[in-house]
Amino acid sequence: MPFEQKFNDVYQLGIKAACLDAGAYCERVDEQIFHERILDRIYNQIAKADFIVADMTDRNPNVFYEVGYAHALSKRAVLLTRHAEDIPFDLKHFPHIVYGESIATLKDQLTDRLKYFLENKATPPTMDQLPVELFLGDDSLSSGNVHYTTPPREVPNPVIVVKNCSRQVLYSGQLKLGVITPSPLPYLRNEGARTTLLPGGKILHVLPPLEDLFPEEFSAQKILFETLNTEGPPLVVKFRVFTDIGTFDFPLTIHLEAPRFKTQGL
Repeated sequence: MPFEQKFNDVYQLGIKAACLDAGAYCERVDEQIFHERILDRIYNQIAKADFIVADMTDRNPNVFYEVGYAHALSKRAVLLTRHAEDIPFDLKHFPHIVYGESIATLKDQLTDRLKYFLENKATPPTMDQLPVELFLGDDSLSSGNVHYTTPPREVPNPVIVVKNCSRQVLYSGQLKLGVITPSPLPYLRNEGARTTLLPGGKILHVLPPLEDLFPEEFSAQKILFETLNTEGPPLVVKFRVFTDIGTFDFPLTIHLEAPRFKTQGL
């Protein structure tokens, strides 16, 4: 949440009081004593937390960034907002507690939500729960041993095919595809991709929502990397599928080849 005076009662009388009633320990980073950079501390605390409570009121960009990081780590997050119109399109399929001007409403609803989380511990989702499969050509990325060799004079641009393996229609927004890249594959040229710098120097790129996918239907996603086209050791990128039951990672090993230019003797 923003570190602003107008949120103090929301935190002290709403969020922290709800956690106390539910039997959970709650702490905000400005209450802690630490020596590292504040961003490093925030990343560290999000990674260690069992749940995240985030107030999305006023669409604060720092809050959105931190919630995106929590979602990337598959953290269970409770989203709050004073006004329903502050919920952007990408987050409308996540439940929010809309508390208006009533901190009592926030406290009561958040207490119930946290008690449910405490009584129903999250279990990591298994691959057989994932409704889609990812392919490069005929190879399923779930094997964990798929390789892509960059054609000469080109940058890596693999075409990843997403197949709906379920018996249900997967509507746009129900799942998203992300790419986690190491250096020297830092950037994507895919239009609409959102980029987040992760601790350790890796970068998460979240692609726009997939279109509706009917059972057994496919969607081809061309990944437009930007990189220096030089030879080097193989690089492993991860394709991350975001779903409402958690995230699933698929590795792909990319081999870089130096461009082979013809020379003309004079």
